[in-house]
Amino acid sequence: MSWYYFTKTGVKYSPVVYCSREEIHYRFEIMGHLSTFGIDKKFLENNVIFKEDFHNKEAEVFSEVESFGLIDFNKLTSGL
Repeated sequence: MSWYYFTKTGVKYSPVVYCSREEIHYRFEIMGHLSTFGIDKKFLENNVIFKEDFHNKEAEVFSEVESFGLIDFNKLTSGL
């Protein structure tokens, strides 16, 4: 999504996964979805921002963020 939005808008986007680098190995739903597009664990570890990268530095790290997008890969429950 970061690449797609950048090519469409010219605005830089940073992918953030709100879990630790170690925990990503257990996030089967995320890994399954991304593997569909050829994105593997090693790529994520080297190119994506993880929770511990900004822990206790949120105000500093995100001070210039103008907006953010939340992507949830879970299936929605009907009737909500």
